[in-house]
Amino acid sequence: TESMNFMIQTLLKLSKFETNTITFNKNNVKLAEVLDDAIDNVAVLSDLRNVDIQKNIKGDIELYCDRSWMCEALKNIVKNAVEHSPEGSSVLISASKNKLYTEISVMDHGTGISEKDISHIFERFYKDQDASNDSIGIGLALSRDIIESQNGKIRVQSEPGSGTTFFIQIF
Repeated sequence: TESMNFMIQTLLKLSKFETNTITFNKNNVKLAEVLDDAIDNVAVLSDLRNVDIQKNIKGDIELYCDRSWMCEALKNIVKNAVEHSPEGSSVLISASKNKLYTEISVMDHGTGISEKDISHIFERFYKDQDASNDSIGIGLALSRDIIESQNGKIRVQSEPGSGTTFFIQIF
């Protein structure tokens, strides 16, 4: 039931993006707090999989965004990293800021993404060959929509067997 509830809620959120019916409540928010909320949302999964989540934030970074939506986007990306990480490994979330943008990276040491799959992973309902049977293929699509609506960009770098890193830039 939890998987079905997640799928239904995510589909409803995606529908809101499609119909432009979302009202964002943008404020200056501390990135560390948003990341803590996202990590808390996947804590049970990371404990069950014995995957440690580490943070490395350079400075006291603030973002101008909708806190709850940004937390949703980051939660989906961190959840994805934990799900694709081997037991006993770690996921590293790093953040830094320059004059143009804030960059957040989420790096895992998991299975990686094949070259043929990498260009499709932000598409709705797309599941790569290593996706679990429970995967629906909508979390990363939702994350992309949220990040782009918050004046950001997302990209991924991966190599099979060497892990994956998601890079998020918020301008």
